[in-house]
Amino acid sequence: MSREQRIVETFVELADTMVAGFDVIEFLHRLAERCAELLDCAEAGLLLADPAGLLRVMASSSERSEALELLQSQSEEGPCVEAYLRGEPVASEDLDADSGRWPAFAPAAVEHGFGSVQRYRCASAARRSEP
Repeated sequence: MSREQRIVETFVELADTMVAGFDVIEFLHRLAERCAELLDCAEAGLLLADPAGLLRVMASSSERSEALELLQSQSEEGPCVEAYLRGEPVASEDLDADSGRWPAFAPAAVEHGFGSVQRYRCASAARRSEP
């Protein structure tokens, strides 16, 4: 099956879950799993900003990546936080070399078996500005 066919099937699958009373958390977990598959990456996670602009872990394709997403949320450091604040993709080809960039995240990610990361900021809704 081609990548385009898999994308179409994923959209159909996700749309089919949006019925009255659908479970948002289950939807987000399925979305994270499909992103990992379609982007051909080992893991995927989804963090959303709350009204105060703090990132919250919403879903992950595995417990391993969920732990790292939670670390980023709590320490307010890491590629997701940086991508959110900068409004553009953030990458690290070598997390060992980026331990100075993210002193809490990078060593933990390496310890969990990750060697590189790529993060996207998909939403255009920026942090709320204070009145």
